Amino acid sequence: MDDFERRRELRRQKREEMRLEAERSLAFRFEVYCMLLFVIAYQRNDDDEEEAARERRRRARQERLRQKQEEESLGQVTDQVEVNTQNSVPDEEVKTTTTDTQVEADDEAALLERLARREERRQKRLQEALERQKDSDPTIADASLLLPSRRMQNNTAENEMAEKEEKSESRRERYKIEETETVTKSHQKNDWMDAEE
Repeated sequence: MDDFERRRELRRQKREEMRLEAERSLAFRFEVYCMLLFVIAYQRNDDDEEEAARERRRRARQERLRQKQEEESLGQVTDQVEVNTQNSVPDEEVKTTTTDTQVEADDEAALLERLARREERRQKRLQEALERQKDSDPTIADASLLLPSRRMQNNTAENEMAEKEEKSESRRERYKIEETETVTKSHQKNDWMDAEE
């Protein structure tokens, strides 16, 4: 009887130890799982913040270009209004619309030229910085220079895509402005003809 009780007590102790061991391993696994979730969430949050910052910079670039184009187009519109008030002959109105499209094409060419010059200056600065870094650290090999050039290519590709989007938006806005101008000019022409009759 004593032997039976002792074996039963040993089995109970063993079961209790196994239960405690399982609880400890489960708690450890849960902690590891929580830590992994925290790390993943932190990385996603970091990536989301970088993406949001990139998006903010892109929108700010687009907004600056849009404002600059609006200022230029407003300057052109005021010049057109002054010309139209001084010369109310319909033939001259047609000439101003054709010169406006030429001016817009010139503006686009000037903008592209400015962007190209800016990119050249940026690449030149980058090259100078790489040369300075190479001078200060002679262990830098030519293979390490490939990575910045790839970055430059990616940046130029992103800039070109943003420029294309901005150009298409500006063209749409210009076409809207031209449509409204032609409608108002046709109304003015009709009013002028009615006044003559």
